[in-house]
Amino acid sequence: MSASAACLDDRMTKFGSIPRERLHDHFKRLRLQQRSLLHGPPPKIVWLRTGNCTRTHLLHLIVSSEREIRAFGNPMASVLVLS
Repeated sequence: MSASAACLDDRMTKFGSIPRERLHDHFKRLRLQQRSLLHGPPPKIVWLRTGNCTRTHLLHLIVSSEREIRAFGNPMASVLVLS
């Protein structure tokens, strides 16, 4: 048995009969937590999909979307598209 297979067997016995999908999600979240502690949180992007427009139009879009932009502080969100 390979080292990785033995490691997976150890995890399965440690976590009992948890379905494989839930285990995968658990370890994925754990890796994300470890990376964010090491490198900081991922960047957040506000994507303005407007095409060519005036500064007045952009300002109006941003001001009218203030509530969505403030709610974008949710740690799980990474991209906010405004159009």
